[in-house]
Amino acid sequence: MNSSKNLLPCGRKSSILDVPIPGFPGTGVPIHETRGRSRTSAIRRFTLPDVVRKAWETDALELAYPDPSDRNGFERFEREAVAVAAKNCPAEITAAMQSMKTPGGEVALYIQNLPRDPKLPQPPHDGVRPISKETSVSETVLVGITNFDGEVFAYKEEKDGRPVQEIAPVPRSERKASNEGRAVLGFHIDDSIVMPCARPKGLGLYGLRNDPLTPTHVLDVNAFHASLPAWLQEQLARAEHCLCAPESFAFPTETWSAPTSIFSPTGDGRVEMALSIKMRGDNERAQHALDVVTSALERAPFESVILGAGSGADLLYFSNRFVAHSRGMISTGARWLQRVFTTPNLDKIRKMTGTMAPTRSFEARQLMMGHSGGACTRYS
Repeated sequence: MNSSKNLLPCGRKSSILDVPIPGFPGTGVPIHETRGRSRTSAIRRFTLPDVVRKAWETDALELAYPDPSDRNGFERFEREAVAVAAKNCPAEITAAMQSMKTPGGEVALYIQNLPRDPKLPQPPHDGVRPISKETSVSETVLVGITNFDGEVFAYKEEKDGRPVQEIAPVPRSERKASNEGRAVLGFHIDDSIVMPCARPKGLGLYGLRNDPLTPTHVLDVNAFHASLPAWLQEQLARAEHCLCAPESFAFPTETWSAPTSIFSPTGDGRVEMALSIKMRGDNERAQHALDVVTSALERAPFESVILGAGSGADLLYFSNRFVAHSRGMISTGARWLQRVFTTPNLDKIRKMTGTMAPTRSFEARQLMMGHSGGACTRYS
């Protein structure tokens, strides 16, 4: 059987493969309704004071986002955006962002009341930054603040390798299980098919508009892993599971990884996760484990934010190693986020791909885990 269904955050009826997972009642906790931070919360939340937002916006209006093909231009823009962030970002938020580099640090941050462009055009319908977006406030804040954790980079197969990517439904792609679709997008770790050292370590989503109030859900990987029975933890640590490249990658055919593990120890007492929308086992035992963990994910508690719904912009930034995320259905109406990936290993990825600075866009196919159309036995 091919485990290719979406890993829905909630709502599916139990199947005969379901197993009791202690401590997972299966309820989502809307972050915007929670006061403070609970002991079980993966997200640390901040609200920027109005005076800080206005000052940051004023400085950001001075910068112009370059043509994405101008690599040197983006280098200059990034330096300027980081300087603007260093000047305006409150010390507590800066420290929280920087703590994500260290064991025991934050794994997810949600920051509200961030600067937004004074006038926004209609969301893009082709996945490309609108020419009519006359200011670069959102790009300046997004690139500047996420640099406190890592440098921005991208893959050429996704959004043409643009460093700041537009996330909005695209006509003729609305049924895809990708950032261009409208359907529910199940829990996943972005670009899990890429080798861990070249995979995004951080992921930032900047909310510009969200008419249908579509939520983004996040799940703490280590809390989820700790709740699983020992046999399942042991099986998912074996290199017997294959991951499919996301539909957002511009590959002509379905592309799968070589057998790999779902959970991997990081050496500091934690595990990181590889999780694709479509997965399959290399043998019967591995396939059964994927079916069981899929069921567990459907019942796991998660937290939710509704990006782009307030008067100011907002940012959800999280570890792409220790946090899985999903998206609710986008009903009729406009939704527009901007996204960046970050890494502390930019020079290492350049070395792996035979490129040099200021390259920030890489061919994912060069960085995949033993990719092949038939690298993994299809169990049925």
